[in-house]
Amino acid sequence: MADEDRWTKLEQVVEKVLRRVLGEELESRGFKPKTKLSFSNGKWVGVTEEQLEAWKLAYPSVNIQQQLQLAAAWIVSNPTLAPKSNYPRFLNTWLTRQQNQASLHAIPTTRSLIVKNCVYCERPAVGSTNGYDYCREHQDNAMDCIKPAKAA
Repeated sequence: MADEDRWTKLEQVVEKVLRRVLGEELESRGFKPKTKLSFSNGKWVGVTEEQLEAWKLAYPSVNIQQQLQLAAAWIVSNPTLAPKSNYPRFLNTWLTRQQNQASLHAIPTTRSLIVKNCVYCERPAVGSTNGYDYCREHQDNAMDCIKPAKAA
């Protein structure tokens, strides 16, 4: 039993050394170790510059830093609904929603303001009742369905 524990410990030590040596070798050749995105103590951990740049390109209408803070605040406020893992997917969905909202708000609308006139006196109408546009003075006439003197 003691020999098995020794072999297990030896395997663990060899594994750690190999990881470190291989990691250093890969870094020397230009490979960067992949950091895992996580959430700890109300803050995002492992957000790289490359990831920020990718998000800025993918979501140009979104303030990425602000949205990361808002997402973190949401997780703190909603611990039962918050993701327990797969934070990159959560943030991607969060940023996509924000991009969609920003895109909708950016659509120009051309509302032509239609000014209707009172059918009784030709002043600007303030409302419409029973098919008659009326001004303040002729509101009762429209409510009582009194036809205007001139043809409408």
